[in-house]
Amino acid sequence: MKKYYELEFQIQKDNIAPPKPELIDDIEEYEVEAILAERIRRGIITEYLVKWKGYTTENNTWEPEENITNAKDKLRKFKA
Repeated sequence: MKKYYELEFQIQKDNIAPPKPELIDDIEEYEVEAILAERIRRGIITEYLVKWKGYTTENNTWEPEENITNAKDKLRKFKA
């Protein structure tokens, strides 16, 4: 069984695919919509819960700070 998310249903209904990543220096880059939370792993690694633009909440991921270098403005906004 899977949780119901209205947004997912709407995307499926409209037949809209999530955006494809941009290729920057041969590396796929996805756009950060928002940073939602912060956690410390193993007592030393800071990770952020990232909401990716154009993707549903079930696609949110925990990312180390070095993986969100192109979203420094979103990180500053989260920390404020």
